[in-house]
Amino acid sequence: MSRISVLIPDAEAQIGARVARCLKASDQVILHGLSRNRSAPFRHSSLFTTFECSRDGIELDPWLERVEQIVAKRLIDVVLPISDFGIRALSEHGRLLACSDRLVQLPDHYIFDMATNKAALANF
Repeated sequence: MSRISVLIPDAEAQIGARVARCLKASDQVILHGLSRNRSAPFRHSSLFTTFECSRDGIELDPWLERVEQIVAKRLIDVVLPISDFGIRALSEHGRLLACSDRLVQLPDHYIFDMATNKAALANF
């Protein structure tokens, strides 16, 4: 059986280690990470086959470009955002990316905004 290549584009998230351990528990996943934080604690983890840090820090457009570059270079099958930033950014801008067919299903950005805002959710 062939292995699936997964990119976590926001691997600096606190939940990153848990997600990485769950995915690596299966021998069917090759895990790649991207972080907006150059001092991400997982950058030396054996859970990731490759781990890269965004050169431009937290800027959105360069981060999106970097995601596309990694997908093309590493032949990524699935892009799996795990943080609020990653989910929100890719739900709003993901359709514009050349690798949009590699994204997991994400909520519309306005629904995500409402679900992550207690006051907006209560009003709904």
